[in-house]
Amino acid sequence: MQTDARSTAPASPPGPVASHVRPKSALSRARRGGACATHEWTRLWDHFALSHREAEIALLVLEGRTEGDVARILSLSVHTVHTYVGRVYRQLAVRNRAEFAHVIYEQLLLERLNGTRHSDVP
Repeated sequence: MQTDARSTAPASPPGPVASHVRPKSALSRARRGGACATHEWTRLWDHFALSHREAEIALLVLEGRTEGDVARILSLSVHTVHTYVGRVYRQLAVRNRAEFAHVIYEQLLLERLNGTRHSDVP
């Protein structure tokens, strides 16, 4: 009597099904109050009128990630990330990462010192 080889194979592979789990987005971590961000960050993105994706990429850049790192984390091409970084720089009127970080942290500091949110300002 012969047995069918397919019937003896296990129904599902042993171990975890997915070998790669996509990391949570930086903005998602920020909205949940992650290690480097709180609700201040989301107010800040609103203040500068950034889209969700622009804010997500900007936060990763602020964390010191390269465009290649950001592309891998968000499953985008490096060219796409470069385009988004350029858009953010134009919206904030900055030319490089140093100026970008300065503008962002200066705005956060002003909000903390004034105790106001941009939505409170007419």
